Amino acid sequence: MNSEERDLLFASVNKYLTHSYNYYDFRLDGSASSESVMKMYKETCDLGWSAFLFSEEVGGFGGAAIDIAELFEKFGNHRVVTPYLESQITAGTILSGIGEKGSAVLGELIVGNITLCVLGSSDRYSDSGPIALNLDTLDDFAFDCGAVPWAPIADKMLVVASNKGEDMLLLVDRQSPCISVERRVGVDGSLVGNVTINNLRRDNCEILAEGSAVSDIVKIACLKTSIALCAEAVGAMESLLRQTVEYTKTRKQFGQPISNFQVLQHMMANMFVAHTTSHEMLKGIASEISTDADHLAYEREIMLLKHKINKESKYVRHSAMQCHGGIATTDELMLGHYLKRLVVIDNYFGGPHVDMDRINREAD
Repeated sequence: MNSEERDLLFASVNKYLTHSYNYYDFRLDGSASSESVMKMYKETCDLGWSAFLFSEEVGGFGGAAIDIAELFEKFGNHRVVTPYLESQITAGTILSGIGEKGSAVLGELIVGNITLCVLGSSDRYSDSGPIALNLDTLDDFAFDCGAVPWAPIADKMLVVASNKGEDMLLLVDRQSPCISVERRVGVDGSLVGNVTINNLRRDNCEILAEGSAVSDIVKIACLKTSIALCAEAVGAMESLLRQTVEYTKTRKQFGQPISNFQVLQHMMANMFVAHTTSHEMLKGIASEISTDADHLAYEREIMLLKHKINKESKYVRHSAMQCHGGIATTDELMLGHYLKRLVVIDNYFGGPHVDMDRINREAD
């Protein structure tokens, strides 16, 4: 995709999100339904947003890390509620990495006909790795996968499993009797399902890949997801800074706008520095990654980036809340919804402490 086509795509993204998207119409802890979220998901896939996340080799027209970062930065800025991260980035990267066996499902995914979620890929809140299964046993067993984003509306599930010590990628239909999903709404207003795997056997799943290549495919998917999460956090930080500056100009105390108070000026200046530093670090690393395989070469840099942006976003969200006061926690003010989403992003793949453990393991 040349620069002119790229500019046209992002102009359409900006127009859609500015004029056709309102967070309160899509937050699932309010009056919105998952059907409205899926309608927007399909519309944006038809506009080419999903194809922009994949390379030409697999049917897309983008796929570089900088493309993903720019799109997800806009998602964060507008507080977009969508299964794009889990379905298009995490699951899509895994499908594109396994070659011919995943091509049919990937084609359906890119055009928005289906959604997927991934189980066992160093999941959302831990560093657990593949799910230990025995596909050949006749004994009954159940495995609790915990809270999985967008599982209740996923058409299929990718299971990263270890069968008798061998890593495998399995494709399972969500309607399969082996899968049970308890539907609930997450703290950030997105849809979450508590997933349990019951008595999964070879005859009720499709084996997409097995062997040593699986771990690299899954690692690339997690690193690519981390880039998208960092970009979404940077977009949210920009919005928090803008909202805070606007609020302090209108809120008056002692007969003058509170933006005149030096301590708040210093706080907002530090928020600006935190956002700008995060944005430039994200842009610098993402611009070096042009293919999926490049993510492995920049694994340590991506992990450090996520840790740094989590730290800066924590400062920005706490400062924004302090400048606003108690009103920041109300549902009527958008600020609080950004805060909740940033907390969720902070805890993806285990949170700050697990992130540091991974970084230290790579350094050894």
